[in-house]
Amino acid sequence: MATRLAGPETHFLPFNKGNQGGAGNPENPTGCKTAYLWESIWQRDSWLDLIGRFLHLETAEKKLPDSKRETSESLIFPRYHQVDAVRKLVADARQSQVGKVGKNYLVWHSAGSGKSNSIAWLAHRLSSLHDVGNRKVFDAVIVITDRLVLDKQLAGHHRSVRAQAGRSHSLTLLAARRAKLAFKHYSFTQIVN
Repeated sequence: MATRLAGPETHFLPFNKGNQGGAGNPENPTGCKTAYLWESIWQRDSWLDLIGRFLHLETAEKKLPDSKRETSESLIFPRYHQVDAVRKLVADARQSQVGKVGKNYLVWHSAGSGKSNSIAWLAHRLSSLHDVGNRKVFDAVIVITDRLVLDKQLAGHHRSVRAQAGRSHSLTLLAARRAKLAFKHYSFTQIVN
């Protein structure tokens, strides 16, 4: 997949399902290995979901040697494993009844696989999730990490993934240590990381 065609400069990201823990796609006994693209991913509702809830513009700022800053923008499109993980977790959470949430999940991502985006997409989806009876499932989504670099990445991703005023707020480590005060102060916030 590519979000921008630029001749030889075009950067393609894989959109494969993976095959027994490796690259590529599994064998498809009824057809082409890539049939999942038109059978599920490019179906109208799925495609609209991708455009409306996953695509986002990421802004990066780079310091130049002359102390000036250069800003660049990239259109971010999810990879298959990211879409699959977010959709499965949201579907399972939607089936849970209000007041009975609390399952534990483990989503494993390797280095460079887009975990920051996956976490941001999932947090935003869960923050506005309603169950089958149209009741809000979660009052807030709290994202806790154990690495400062990931904290910074997530703060930026939460801002770029459809962040709206009052929907997300980043707590510093100092504020996290004062959790009682922080949760009182950010009680209006739906996503805390």
